Amino acid sequence: AVVSTQSGHYGRGLAKVKDPKPIVVHNQDGIPVGTDKAKADIIKEWYEKKFTGNESPLTPFVGPPKPLDVPIKPIEVEVAAKALQNGKANGPDNTPKKKKVRCDSALIPLL
Repeated sequence: AVVSTQSGHYGRGLAKVKDPKPIVVHNQDGIPVGTDKAKADIIKEWYEKKFTGNESPLTPFVGPPKPLDVPIKPIEVEVAAKALQNGKANGPDNTPKKKKVRCDSALIPLL
């Protein structure tokens, strides 16, 4: 399958165009594919090969959680808190980022 590496560029551009031109996708024989489903299948396969390689799938989580091999460091908590998006609650506690980031650095080890 031949897929242009500019496909992300096309996606951003399509959002701005009222009547987008069709994207041409070729099969393994170099013949253009006509249906949207066939195009989607070829693109999906191309991305799967590009990003997964020969990795085996992850095993499903079963049983109680295992303890961490290495404890989480306070600096990791601080960096993660600063990376949160403003104006959104990023977890099940529904605490917005502003409150999490403004907490005193003395509280970070307790998180």
